[in-house]
Amino acid sequence: MSDDPTRARELRFMIEVASLAIPKEREARDRYRAAAARAPGEMARRLFEEMAAQEEQHEAQLRAIIQYLEGELGR
Repeated sequence: MSDDPTRARELRFMIEVASLAIPKEREARDRYRAAAARAPGEMARRLFEEMAAQEEQHEAQLRAIIQYLEGELGR
């Protein structure tokens, strides 16, 4: 674990904030998927599908960040 208590506190804070963001990314993804399913046309459907895919990427990025920060915390 980090010997510097300030650094450890900061790492835990970043992990907490990133963890709280994951459900928001999922909610947004689901909202865009639902919009794609209701879309009146191809252009709107593609837009919302792309936005849903971006939210999935955001979640993956957050998980990678959390994993990195947890590794730093364990040093």
